[in-house]
Amino acid sequence: MAVTGGVKRVLLTGATGFICPLLARLIESEGLDVATIVRPGAYRWRLADIEPRLSLIRGDLRAFAGMLDKIRLHRPEICIHPARDGSSGKAEAETNLSSLGVSIDVPPAMVEVPCGRLVAAGTCFEVRSRTCRSR
Repeated sequence: MAVTGGVKRVLLTGATGFICPLLARLIESEGLDVATIVRPGAYRWRLADIEPRLSLIRGDLRAFAGMLDKIRLHRPEICIHPARDGSSGKAEAETNLSSLGVSIDVPPAMVEVPCGRLVAAGTCFEVRSRTCRSR
């Protein structure tokens, strides 16, 4: 990757999800300090091998504003926010709306931290098997 642009500290949401553990490994392998927001009770098995090298911020994204003091301690220079609630496979409309609400709250909160850059992306689908069928 080697495209850090001088960034040293990254805040990553969704690190216990389907794609973000790979992203956490990539960012950490570049020598960057990675803080992740981890929901209480979340299964962290996808992070087991790198968890000791991550800074875990325990909290729920639905209460993002309440975590700002913890986030400020990390002093992120960039926030990568791909987190979505897709744990049940195909998320229902209410779950999608909740995830969207969180994503709407993140940009102004990052300004308040302050954090100079924000990357937001995501999906509400998580592949459950090795076989994918299209209809």
